[in-house]
Amino acid sequence: MPSAADETLIEVRAGYSVRHFILSLSCFLLAFLALLLTSLNVLFIFFLTALLVAYSAYYYQLHFSKRLPCSVLSVRWYKNRWFLKTNKGWQSCCPKGEWLVLPWLMCLRFRGEDDKNYSVNFFVDSDSPRALHALRLKLLLSGKSSR
Repeated sequence: MPSAADETLIEVRAGYSVRHFILSLSCFLLAFLALLLTSLNVLFIFFLTALLVAYSAYYYQLHFSKRLPCSVLSVRWYKNRWFLKTNKGWQSCCPKGEWLVLPWLMCLRFRGEDDKNYSVNFFVDSDSPRALHALRLKLLLSGKSSR
């Protein structure tokens, strides 16, 4: 007979986070400033700046506007299995690598059933405190995290 802990549903939405946006914007601005302060050739600086802008647009669509097929919309733990919701729908997945679990941030990586790698960052303002706390507790008790 399955225990009540096996039937626990933990679902956390990967919602919009102001803290994530500010941190990402700060990192991209610092990278741009570092490019401007180098003594490289102007054409090389222009090329690197174009790459930085292209990557920042990709990162924005992946993590903030969630328009790409590989954007993670939700993470679910149910009946001892992990599930991801992407723009293609729900799929089962398995944990990959180390996870970072802090009181204000959780960084998770998964490998989906389609053999693609997915990453998701949960800041404290990504979803409800109750859902984030349940996920954080599950991750800490599973021993997979790196604190």
